Amino acid sequence: MSSVFTVISLNTWKGEGDYESRLGWMADGLLALRPDVVFLQEAFECIDCNADTATIMANALDLHPTSFKARQKDRRVKGQYLPSWSNLAILTPGAPTETGSFKLADHTQDQDRWGIYVDIEVNGCPMRLLNTHFTHFHDEEGQQVRVQQAEQVAREVLACQKELVIFGGDLNASQETKPFQVLFEINNFLSLDDVTPTSTMQGERFNPKAPPHKRIDFLFGRASEPSLHRHMTVRESIAMNRPVGSTGEFPSDHAAVVLTMTGLGQE
Repeated sequence: MSSVFTVISLNTWKGEGDYESRLGWMADGLLALRPDVVFLQEAFECIDCNADTATIMANALDLHPTSFKARQKDRRVKGQYLPSWSNLAILTPGAPTETGSFKLADHTQDQDRWGIYVDIEVNGCPMRLLNTHFTHFHDEEGQQVRVQQAEQVAREVLACQKELVIFGGDLNASQETKPFQVLFEINNFLSLDDVTPTSTMQGERFNPKAPPHKRIDFLFGRASEPSLHRHMTVRESIAMNRPVGSTGEFPSDHAAVVLTMTGLGQE
């Protein structure tokens, strides 16, 4: 593996919209970015309709999928309601050495949120990859629960003994909010000026009349030894935010976050 290491986070929007076309658009978009690791949220799985977004993306990218079943309910698929899951997944260059999950704080109406992690080694650097998806409710309870969920993730990151932790996902919270601030405070890769302000919540298709959206998807990094970070150049960007369908559809209703590290593992 080269010293350029790319991690992408993408909320894949379950089985919504033109799901079959979107699978192809998402695969093409991810392939063009050449990721080493992909975090997926809302990775749709429906056994009755032979749908498994995480496995399909992993096969397209020649990566290994670690998927965690979450948020089970009957969802509408091709005109009928079928049992399905909105999973979390992490795609890696090979099978991880360790995997795990932890339950996040519950909202009264949203009680199946999780964080998942995998451990891998890249260029001699042991690392943990932690993917999560916070509650989407924006009532007063939801605001409080998201803070609790961010604090849970922060504790997991700070307790990890690996040289490097890459963490984040869909926070359902923007930069000015407490959940973002909780996680940003433990990140030692990016300054606030480096965090791209571009929206990641974009809807099904391009709409020039739509009000501006906010950014709610983020990736952070924490190195246990400051010397490790000094040898790396870290760049963040937003991708897959251009229409690709014939009527202006996006690959997903979320854009992708791309974190690129150069010099990983170099002394």
